[in-house]
Amino acid sequence: MSFSVDKMISQAQYYTSAGRFLFRLLGPAVSHSDPHHDGGTPDFLKVPNIPRSIADGILCHQVTLPARGITTQDEYRHGPPRKIATQVNFGDLDASFYWMGANKEQGKNVHKFFNDWHNYIVGRVPDGTAGGYDQSSFYGPAYYDSYIMTADLRVYSPNSAGTEDPMATFKFFELYPLTLNPIQFSWDGTDTVLSFNISFTFRAWESV
Repeated sequence: MSFSVDKMISQAQYYTSAGRFLFRLLGPAVSHSDPHHDGGTPDFLKVPNIPRSIADGILCHQVTLPARGITTQDEYRHGPPRKIATQVNFGDLDASFYWMGANKEQGKNVHKFFNDWHNYIVGRVPDGTAGGYDQSSFYGPAYYDSYIMTADLRVYSPNSAGTEDPMATFKFFELYPLTLNPIQFSWDGTDTVLSFNISFTFRAWESV
């Protein structure tokens, strides 16, 4: 088949833009039948309590689909070694969120949600006392099953019929925020939209 510029141009309508996506938090990765189970998910991480602007993916304006690789070991028999696959590994998922809201409370809740999630993982749980936190479990890590979530990244084509019609979907399992990255404030940035970056770790991602 000969190369045709006209044919290439005619196919341009089917190209996918890197700006057509939604990164969404879908809720806890583990469901517990007993709400009083020690490893149960805290209320603020349950779907009805996650800020809708975060759960629906509206505020995530940049995300990187992490690399996935295969760990190998060399097998030596005769001649050059063979690389034998041993396991799959994944990089971290980096996402950037706008810090915004229609009022002060909404704006505060965007970053506060991730900060509370991070605090819960390492045991900084507010207890309503003057000290603010439960000192008996201060920085005592929470149960793994109680803070991991499932998320997905939906990618859309120009012809997608809506948010429920993605061209591709990548699902992330056992995800939680590993690092809340630095936020730089500057008097020179009055015309810059404030956002913050989070590095998530997870068990695996799959194309579904």
